[in-house]
Amino acid sequence: MHLATFVASTFLFNTAIAWIPSPITAIQKGFSYGSNTPNFSTSFNAANHLQGTTGFTSARLYTTIAINTTSDPSPAIQAALNAPGTTLLLGMWVSPGTTTNLAAYYAERDAMYKAFKQFPALKQIVVGISVGNEDLYRAYSTANPTGKPLGNGATTDALNMAIKDLRKNLTSIGIANIPIGHVDTWQMWTDNGIGGQIIPNLDFIGMNGFPYWEGYMATNSSDFFYGLKSVQNTAKAANNVPVWITETGYPVAGDAINGPGNRTQGIPSPNAAQTYWNLVACPLLKQATTNLWYYTLSDKGSYPTFGLTNATDGTTPFDLSCKNAAAATGPTGPNKRQAYQKKARTYQGGS
Repeated sequence: MHLATFVASTFLFNTAIAWIPSPITAIQKGFSYGSNTPNFSTSFNAANHLQGTTGFTSARLYTTIAINTTSDPSPAIQAALNAPGTTLLLGMWVSPGTTTNLAAYYAERDAMYKAFKQFPALKQIVVGISVGNEDLYRAYSTANPTGKPLGNGATTDALNMAIKDLRKNLTSIGIANIPIGHVDTWQMWTDNGIGGQIIPNLDFIGMNGFPYWEGYMATNSSDFFYGLKSVQNTAKAANNVPVWITETGYPVAGDAINGPGNRTQGIPSPNAAQTYWNLVACPLLKQATTNLWYYTLSDKGSYPTFGLTNATDGTTPFDLSCKNAAAATGPTGPNKRQAYQKKARTYQGGS
């Protein structure tokens, strides 16, 4: 999971066209959904009927396995097939993963095979398959309060093994044209070269970026997100592999996070979430050249809370219309901010 004045420019527009050539003909926009989503059909309908915006018809799943089962397909698949226009970015849980222990991946693979066999139309609505979510971050990153890797991740060798296995086995059942990728934090693609060890085997890179977890106010998040720290550096590291934004958002409630200079800057609130939506989400939506799965539609019971909809009545706490958002905003010079410790976060039925 994780207003200053900006000079309007063509930075975002020119950059977006250059660094995200998508193999998918239609640009996707939607949300991420955990396996414990109470009702996928209700959630998909709500996402497609948000106040002030339209077209959020894609669902990114952290896992293809139904909750409380070992390898049954997620009910999200049937719900998506029953909702015309809905697409899926299927996810496969890989952690913990090593070259001698890929049990989690094999269970996901079994569920996926069952799903494609049970629902022949599924391959027509799948825009991609993500082998893992933030596995490299958990396995290798020291950017957390402990200063040590969090564990329960997957190694680069394990991910490469799983990716190659999935590609081979999908081809064997006549499904060879679905992009296969991996989702991780932007640091895993940019800072240490770890992500580079799996990029040659990917059809797309999923980038998770949360300026809040870096201690950035919503008002200066655009500079961080579009600047040299996250999006641009991920694009450079991608080496022409398409980059999809698989998670980003700003919480409406939660703890303040210390930012540069140990100043408390990441302060959640509905106003902060509105600002972030205007500065970061709206330019992406207006440009419409980038696949985006925003975090998130609803996360009842989670803390901090990122949900765009009220958990009790489904209303949105702020304006999603982008009427007051700049046409394009971005940094006008080098981003000199330092990235600060990223706190571990628990996803709703995800990671």
